[in-house]
Amino acid sequence: MQYVQGMSMCAIIGIFRNKEAGRMAAEGLSIMESRGRDRSGIESGDCWAIGHNLHAIVGNIKQPLKGRGVFAANCEIYNWKDLCQKYGIKAGNDAEAVFMMSENGILPERIDELDGDYALAYYQIKEQRLILARDLIGVKPLWFAESPEGFGFASEKKALERITGSDNIQELNPRKVLIYNPANNKVSFKRRSFYDITPEHTETEEEQKSRVLELLRKSIEKRVPKKKVGLLFSGGIDSTLLAMMLKSLDVDFTCYTAALESGTEAEDAVYARKVAEELGLKLRIMKIELENVRDYLKKIVPLIEDSNVVKVGVAVPFYVCCEQAKKDGVKVMLSGLGSEEIFA
Repeated sequence: MQYVQGMSMCAIIGIFRNKEAGRMAAEGLSIMESRGRDRSGIESGDCWAIGHNLHAIVGNIKQPLKGRGVFAANCEIYNWKDLCQKYGIKAGNDAEAVFMMSENGILPERIDELDGDYALAYYQIKEQRLILARDLIGVKPLWFAESPEGFGFASEKKALERITGSDNIQELNPRKVLIYNPANNKVSFKRRSFYDITPEHTETEEEQKSRVLELLRKSIEKRVPKKKVGLLFSGGIDSTLLAMMLKSLDVDFTCYTAALESGTEAEDAVYARKVAEELGLKLRIMKIELENVRDYLKKIVPLIEDSNVVKVGVAVPFYVCCEQAKKDGVKVMLSGLGSEEIFA
């Protein structure tokens, strides 16, 4: 699991071999409106359409982007400026950089050079060739539906369910690149190599400690935009370590904690307050009233597209914190969920 998650979202959608593709794409974007409200756009042609909802973090460039092909992505590419320099590309943000790489034939062959989280679609109009890909870990969601009548993809499963009525909706395996040809309605896959999970360690223990600390620092630094951010904070190992490193990087951030309202202060809130006071952190504690939980569940279950008790239990405080963060003008939330596992 990646060490620090920067939670920001966009939505992408595509419909092929359907005369109503434009209308269906617009309906799908409406269903996924919560994933991006800054800008929305659709590019379409003969029986196809690709759409995008933007949640702007770097720049405010409207998608889909169109040249020889049409490109839409939900992405956070941390090394996009380095890639621009390497390939002589002029781009205003990460999505535009990946688009130009696709236009120039650099992608998907060199997709492993992308450092970040992404779900992207690039349609070569003349060649009638659609390429779909995700980051290797699968942080950014992407679903697709294929049938004898046509093909569709979207950031959320429910969007495809509602607009296509298909019962054959699959999550794209992040270890594969999907290639679709609308001319013959055929889908094929290209397998990607995964990370080496058993690297050789030749350093001393002290060198390894120093290396881990540097990797953690870089992991956090590249995910922090040049604007204020929020941190989901419990006072535990992972979020406290994140807070300390954010502070050392002089990042403008606020910690958010949510706890169920009861007779006594919740344990998470107690520890969060104690650690925040010790480290001099800005902390906002959101109280969850029991009578409001049902209303939260009605909103959260459709959003995460899952009714698993554990996932919903985690999502409720996340949702409450993100609601407040949005009111505070925060567009990116950081979370260290599960990161302490690397020290187990």
